[in-house]
Amino acid sequence: MDALRHPFLSPHLFNSDYDAFENLSHHTMEEGDYLLSCPMKTGQHWAFEIMSMLLAGEAKYVAHGKEASWFDIAPTEKLYKEHKKPRVLCTHITPGWLPEGLL
Repeated sequence: MDALRHPFLSPHLFNSDYDAFENLSHHTMEEGDYLLSCPMKTGQHWAFEIMSMLLAGEAKYVAHGKEASWFDIAPTEKLYKEHKKPRVLCTHITPGWLPEGLL
């Protein structure tokens, strides 16, 4: 996947040792998780907020924001520990490149 490096997935962008592409195959979803996969510039932030509000049953913004829900930037273990269910996991990676554990 080195040819598909994406600027938002660079570990250096977030000053982290976590390499999203190296660890992509280890991601899984749990019951109560929802995957939002949108190409860039198609309204993912808007869709994330709407999905989160629908799942929460109230029209309140999520405190942690969309960026904290990008599973391809942070390890899923961290997301699972920090965010309660139901969770919306976000990515710009197309479904064809996602690991089977997420589909």
